[in-house]
Amino acid sequence: MRDIPDVCVLDASALMRAFIDMDLSDAARHVLISLVELDKQVVVPDLLYVECANVAWKYVRLRNLESKGAEQYVREIVELDFQTVPSDETATPALKLALATGTSVYDASYAVVAHQFDGTLVTADARLVRKLSATNTTIAHLSEFVPA
Repeated sequence: MRDIPDVCVLDASALMRAFIDMDLSDAARHVLISLVELDKQVVVPDLLYVECANVAWKYVRLRNLESKGAEQYVREIVELDFQTVPSDETATPALKLALATGTSVYDASYAVVAHQFDGTLVTADARLVRKLSATNTTIAHLSEFVPA
């Protein structure tokens, strides 16, 4: 199992697994709890909150989550004490990275924040890990944090 990074950038695919039961939820909960207990720095692009709300909305639409539960999860996520980086600081470098790697600008925003803060991007998106592996982004798949 990988150590929890000192500076962590969580994307929506990783964070939502701590709230909604799906594959790697145990790893996501372990990472989130460890980040808090070990007083690690968590930095995220401000779009994280909207992306998490969108995931919750999708689960409600698929009838896998009640709307009250979705609203509660989003409230809890917004209340987490994460340092946020505004989109106006990440948009241009994220576009450049997205064009170079074939990722979305949204995903590239997380990588830009990880690079700016010398942190590790933690994601549940294996395709994103592959696309960013040739860049200077430190990235870890959530499966690397599965508790023993």
